[in-house]
Amino acid sequence: MKEFFEDNISSMSFTFTVIVLLNAILGYFLKYEGTNNKFLLTLAALIIVLWAIAYGLSLISFSSTKMYHIINLSSTLFTFYVIAILGGLIPQTMNSVISNGFIFIVVYFLNVKRHERLTEQLAIEINERLSEFK
Repeated sequence: MKEFFEDNISSMSFTFTVIVLLNAILGYFLKYEGTNNKFLLTLAALIIVLWAIAYGLSLISFSSTKMYHIINLSSTLFTFYVIAILGGLIPQTMNSVISNGFIFIVVYFLNVKRHERLTEQLAIEINERLSEFK
C-alpha cells in the first residue's frame, strides 16, 4: 500500500487538482450557486504564487541550506498571510493566524522532507546505473 501511494501520489494529486480547478472555473463563470469557487480559485492562486516564490529563491545561491529555508519559509509565510487574509481565506484573528501559521510550517517541512527523500532515491538510482557500467 505504501508503495502504491509513493508511486501514484503525484499523479493522483495532479488529477484531483485539475478536476477541482476546472469545476471551480466553470462554476465561477457559469455562476453556479452554492459552490465555493472564489475560495478554490483564490487558494489555487495562492499556491501558484507561493511555489513561484520558492522557485525564484531556489535560483539564488545561499551561503547554506539553513539560510535558504529561513528566507524561503519567512517570505512564503508572509505572502501566505497577505493573500489569505486579503482573499478572505482565513479570518483576521490571532487564533487563526497562529493555527494557520503552524499548519503552514508543518506542510513546509513535510515538503522539505519529501524532496530530500526523492533526491536521495534519485541519487541511489543514479549510483546503481553507474555501477552497471563498471
